[in-house]
Amino acid sequence: LIRYPYGCIEQTTSSTRPLLFVGKLLPAIDPEIADQDKIDDMVMSGVKRIISMQTPSGGFSYWPGGNDPTYWGTAYATHMLIDAREQGYDIADEVIDDATGYMLDQIDLNRNENQYGYRNFRYSEPYFHYVLARAGKARKGRILTLVGQLANTTDGADLEAVYLLKASLFLAGDRRYEADLRSPDISPVKTDRRNNWWFYSDLRRRAFTLTVHQDLFGTDPSGEPLAQLVAARLGRSNSRWYSTQEIVWGVTGLGKRVLDSSSNFKEPILKGNGRGIDGIAPIAGTSDRTWQIARAS
Repeated sequence: LIRYPYGCIEQTTSSTRPLLFVGKLLPAIDPEIADQDKIDDMVMSGVKRIISMQTPSGGFSYWPGGNDPTYWGTAYATHMLIDAREQGYDIADEVIDDATGYMLDQIDLNRNENQYGYRNFRYSEPYFHYVLARAGKARKGRILTLVGQLANTTDGADLEAVYLLKASLFLAGDRRYEADLRSPDISPVKTDRRNNWWFYSDLRRRAFTLTVHQDLFGTDPSGEPLAQLVAARLGRSNSRWYSTQEIVWGVTGLGKRVLDSSSNFKEPILKGNGRGIDGIAPIAGTSDRTWQIARAS
């Protein structure tokens, strides 16, 4: 994923999002792209390409120059832009305002109080609500309607939707589902994948849930079993086996958890044979806790 972004809205957003949260970890992974200025350039390259896909309606097309917005891709891109703005990147307010305005319009156009959604909007609307809640524009009444319609679901894609909807309520100040949000599904990951416009897989669901849990509760211990589940599953095969969505949400959720956890460590002491080594300090200018010892065996 770590490269200059290119391609469609999903590929471009997927290439950009991890850089927001794992940039400080890159010196231990790929020193050639670890320079913060280069990371910032890569992020803004992705942001500019994404903005080039925004249509006059405010939604995002699948490719640059397109006229028809894609539902899920719009939520995905807008979510990343909100995160980038929170990380200090220069994202114009009107870009996000136009995108959230499009999502609000589509909710009004497509909703049916007696049935959950239409076409692929069915699987995009819960994500719309989460992104809108992140932007301070939650529609609590509609969210509660959808939660009620999905109360007895066992389908994985709908379980992902329910978690997003309950998280949306939490962000809007409604804490009635907090216990559910703090108890994510940690059952064995299934191989379920669906070739569609919302890119669902069961592993994506767990990694996406981990990211949202991290946003809501930080390093709360309730998220650790899910983090271990996602990490173990991603460690089973090389990257070619996984979908882009599985990697991007896994890297994002785990990256957030590692970075949040690192602030809890006390200043480390380097020891040799059980004793502190004098005159050795952590290398300055890095976020890693690393030391350089000349001629050490």
